[in-house]
Amino acid sequence: MTTTYDGPPMTAQEVAEAVAEDLGVSRGAAAEMVRGYLDETSERVGVSVHNWTLDESDVEAITSSAQATTATAAAVAEATAAVAAATAQLDEPAAAAADDEADSDAHVDVEAAS
Repeated sequence: MTTTYDGPPMTAQEVAEAVAEDLGVSRGAAAEMVRGYLDETSERVGVSVHNWTLDESDVEAITSSAQATTATAAAVAEATAAVAAATAQLDEPAAAAADDEADSDAHVDVEAAS
């Protein structure tokens, strides 16, 4: 089996710096993404890859995953907002009816007290 590298070998720290620059996130956040990537890769191949060198294809994999996660989170937030808006519209008639009933009960109480 032959392994081909995409660009020069990089350390995890160098990859984190590249990811931070590509995504516009802090180096700490990028380092956490790299650790997660290395953890997932280690689990997938069955051995620790934390001491392996990385390359540009690893940077691309990490940034693509982060962008997909961000897009998914945005879609979920948009759907949640739409459901909340629809629920609020459905609740409006019930709330208005409850207000009318409360006003009617108050009117009856005033008449009974007279």
